[in-house]
Amino acid sequence: MKENRPFVTLSYAQTADGRIATLKGRSERISGSEGMEFTHTLRRDNQAIMVGIGTVLADDPLLNCRLPEGSPSPVRIILDSELRLPTNSQIASTAATYQTILFCSKSDNSSSREARRRELEKLEIEVISVPHDQDENAHLSLPAILAELGALGFSSLFVEGGAALITSFFTHNLVDRLCIVASPLIIGRGTEAVGDLKVRELHQGRQGHTTTVRQAGNDIIWDIAFNSNLKTNFTAKALYFNKPYKVALHNEQLVQHKGEQLISSHIIGISHGSESHLYRNSFPRGNSQDNISGIDPTMEYPIKYGYMNAGRTQYGEKVFAFYPHQDHFFYPRDELIYFPESADFEDIVLYPSLETAYTIVLDAAPLPGERILIIGQGMIGLLISEILTDNPGLHLAALEPDAYRRRLSTQLGLHTADPTGLSGEDLRSETRSLFCGHLPDKVIHVSGSEQGLQQAIDSADFEALIIEASWHGSRPVQLNLGENFHRRRLTIRSSQVSTLSSQLGRRWNRARRTAEVKKWLLRIGPSKYVTHRFPLSRAQEAYQLLFGAPDPTSDSASVRDSTVGEASPSESQDPVLQALLIPDTTAPPITANKERKK
Repeated sequence: MKENRPFVTLSYAQTADGRIATLKGRSERISGSEGMEFTHTLRRDNQAIMVGIGTVLADDPLLNCRLPEGSPSPVRIILDSELRLPTNSQIASTAATYQTILFCSKSDNSSSREARRRELEKLEIEVISVPHDQDENAHLSLPAILAELGALGFSSLFVEGGAALITSFFTHNLVDRLCIVASPLIIGRGTEAVGDLKVRELHQGRQGHTTTVRQAGNDIIWDIAFNSNLKTNFTAKALYFNKPYKVALHNEQLVQHKGEQLISSHIIGISHGSESHLYRNSFPRGNSQDNISGIDPTMEYPIKYGYMNAGRTQYGEKVFAFYPHQDHFFYPRDELIYFPESADFEDIVLYPSLETAYTIVLDAAPLPGERILIIGQGMIGLLISEILTDNPGLHLAALEPDAYRRRLSTQLGLHTADPTGLSGEDLRSETRSLFCGHLPDKVIHVSGSEQGLQQAIDSADFEALIIEASWHGSRPVQLNLGENFHRRRLTIRSSQVSTLSSQLGRRWNRARRTAEVKKWLLRIGPSKYVTHRFPLSRAQEAYQLLFGAPDPTSDSASVRDSTVGEASPSESQDPVLQALLIPDTTAPPITANKERKK
């Protein structure tokens, strides 16, 4: 999308009477623990955090993200026109760990100033000079600073400064989103958040739009959008499957229709099942049966495809959208799935995976005491296992050829076995060992291969139910339906997430399922299974890692793979379970603080 500056989120904590600090400048105890947690979610979800040198000198902050489980910290931006940053401050002493950029004034080129600059740069602080504003306060030029950040590739900035910085941002109309954390505390005289904006009439004020007001412990969080400068002419980068084994980014012009909102993607998920077919040329041609916005209706190369996209609306709300791999797009507001601010984007983007797993469990209709075998422990298989382990009385086991995935499954409490090379009575014997001498009452197949489905048939007990949840694309599937299938009176039932079984009754609908899946997503946290993250611009590397390179001896334009299944880590030294794509507009242009120093 054409942007010359980052999206700016400004937040501060204030008392009920509108003060951000006492007369002595103390403010660290205004918000409670829940309000502080919200602040750290903003640090996690934005590429950079900005404060003025006054805040650094007064509070000596670290400005990292202190949420659990290794959440990434933002790049720290310090506005320090005179290079007053103490070398023993937490900011300076941790610059080798947390990337730090300092903006200073261009006006002073003295030798002492240059020596001071070199001293800070030795601490791995990047120093950038910018001009001053043309006003009586002679502040550093915020438009110039944001233009520099935009040129560096930053598209999201969290401003956590004091009153002077807050006032300056509003003076220049540079606030896109304002989050006020209000505490039921009265202190009387003190520091106000926003100073004089030279507003003398109400119509001169900065009019915002309330998106949410919610309680966080003893605090209230008021989320306000300021989008008056929102552009109407947008371009975006969209990922296309150009031909077998080849993906590339295309520039697209965006068109807004009635009822649609602009979504800025923060993270994109790759479906290791369905997308393998598009990459390897084993998908059915003709009109698409997927009723998903943005997907090409005719399935012929080049194809824009995908359905796992998480980002923010133009009002700052965290949402999931069933939309292809694209960094910005318009989407119907009433079709978005909304999530609380505390939710992690890497969990949100995996909503379809959990929805699929949840639907499969609904179709399997497990009963207490049943023996259930799951064939395949990729992302979907592991999520099915997690849901089923929450049902007491079930006896669960899994067949999975990969040792890493078997280990994850075992950690969930399942008995596991490697089915490689097993068939017939050998397979049944191994399966009985998983269920204390019995065969399973139900088998859930999610390996994505015909071998896995055959294993389901061969290992099932008499009159067992087999849930087939794999999509085989256009590949013909050859099965042996002799003794094991026919005489055992087995039932194979497909499970597909786009519809709900009529056996669930009229009380079950998509809205009810969505509500339940959101609860499970926040409870399970499926992002723990993510193994790889790639910038969107390096998507070709991601797909090659997941699904392999074309056979150089064959014509890739006509290749139609006959063995494709869910991505397996067997071809890579590192386990491959789930890969994500990060739009370049949300990925810092240099190493993220989460990974910068081990």
